[in-house]
Amino acid sequence: MRLLTLTLAAALMLPGIGHAAEAEAGHPAKLPAAAMPLAIFKSKAAVNIGKDGTVIDAPLRKSADGKFMSGVYTVKKKHREDFREKGYPEDEFMLFVKGGITLTSADGHVTKVGPGDAISLDKGWKGVWESDGYTKYYVIYSQDGVE
Repeated sequence: MRLLTLTLAAALMLPGIGHAAEAEAGHPAKLPAAAMPLAIFKSKAAVNIGKDGTVIDAPLRKSADGKFMSGVYTVKKKHREDFREKGYPEDEFMLFVKGGITLTSADGHVTKVGPGDAISLDKGWKGVWESDGYTKYYVIYSQDGVE
């Protein structure tokens, strides 16, 4: 399975993604620079995943067929997930704007990702994800649908 990292300078020059309030069918979903990285998490679109307010997802767009989703995600605490058995659940592109992650693949290869770095993980990647906290833009695709 592939694991790709890019520096921000080498990453795609992304057009305005989308502010959830503007994200109507047929209209681009734009996330203004002023909304990043903190203001978006106070919007109506933000979903508090963690019971203590330490994990927040601010989805920007989900495709009509439910297979594509983009947004901004933050984790404000130490975080570890083990994907060695089941594998990563979807194809995901991530651009980190704050904090970072350490990915240790099942074969022992270590990839460190920090602010300004972009990474793509393939569905099925096996390894361990560790972090002291981060904020990222994400784009997810799953043939089975994303949640």
